[in-house]
Amino acid sequence: MTRQDLVVNTLQEMGYRATVDNDGDVLFRCQMKYFYVLLNSSEDAYYSVMLPHFYKVDEDEVQIVLAACNKTTREIRALKTYLDSEYKFVNSSFEFYATDESFKFEFEKALAAVTRASSMFAERMMEIKSLA
Repeated sequence: MTRQDLVVNTLQEMGYRATVDNDGDVLFRCQMKYFYVLLNSSEDAYYSVMLPHFYKVDEDEVQIVLAACNKTTREIRALKTYLDSEYKFVNSSFEFYATDESFKFEFEKALAAVTRASSMFAERMMEIKSLA
């Protein structure tokens, strides 16, 4: 079984519909948001669950957004919350290694963390704005 098959089958077992994009990454919808499982690494046991573009950045708030990203990243282990290269959108990803046998367990942890990241980011934004 390929890594892609493992991800798609696991998502189907969990009740999600998964599609594969042109890069071989797996896209699915959870809690009204689109997520990716990125598989483009050359490492066979490496996975990344990503929530892309969950916050659109206004030009005048880049510094606040960077601070909120930093706080969110520090609070959830193995999670990265960051601006895209054009400073227009905030993304989060959770990266992990897993064997075929441990994938579902690790994936569930990753999905929970990435799902929590968007609300935690919003909370940190409000905290930082209240200090200004």
